[in-house]
Amino acid sequence: MSFDNTGKNTFTGLIFGIASSVGFSVFSISLRWRKETPKFTTVAFAGIFCAITASIVLFNSDSAFISSSHNEGLFAVHGSLVCIGLILYSIGSKAIPAAELTLLSLTEIIGGIFWVWLPLLGINEVPTNNTIIGGFLIFMSIIYYSLTIKSNRRFIALN
Repeated sequence: MSFDNTGKNTFTGLIFGIASSVGFSVFSISLRWRKETPKFTTVAFAGIFCAITASIVLFNSDSAFISSSHNEGLFAVHGSLVCIGLILYSIGSKAIPAAELTLLSLTEIIGGIFWVWLPLLGINEVPTNNTIIGGFLIFMSIIYYSLTIKSNRRFIALN
């Protein structure tokens, strides 16, 4: 998905993408690590960590901390959706095995491809062919896994 990117800040974006993946992995592991810890605590710590990191990036790049009202509305919508998704992910971590939970979280990538495409929300970014092919492969692997696990629960050794 990242091979077609040849823009100015492509390498920086790739590094941030990898850091985001590692952060989500740590988040997923921390949800399953201590079952007695309230799941909201993990989500709250993740939110605080993200807010601190975003503030540091904004201050270091001399960007404005205050935005226009239109962008603030978009921030609120996007933040609410991410927050709801993380809360549901945390609640699901109690009942769903870790491998299936992480595989299910890949649907966010598929949704993200279409999310940036929507001009109504102010993004209007057109994904490349490799991005669409990568999203399709992820979607097909989730469908295949779902059908396989539905027909034979003993097929996957992690259960």
